[in-house]
Amino acid sequence: MKLVYLAGQLVGVVVQEHKNTLLIRKAFVTDLNGKRTIAITEKAVFVEKVVIDETQSKLVDVPENESIEPINMARSIEFIREFLNV
Repeated sequence: MKLVYLAGQLVGVVVQEHKNTLLIRKAFVTDLNGKRTIAITEKAVFVEKVVIDETQSKLVDVPENESIEPINMARSIEFIREFLNV
């Protein structure tokens, strides 16, 4: 897997690579149980490789010590509402 950076900020993770396109899932860095984790959401988009080359995007290999975890944003919002009793 590769991380996608735009303007120096993590914006996604490449989950599939095809001849001319990449499937990128939205991602962000968070703290999970006291450990830096890259959280990937359910939102994804196909991007042509040409777009990556033409923008200031940067693809970086995921370091071996980096943790990547999928999260369910919809469930997270429900959990917050339950916690706050809203």
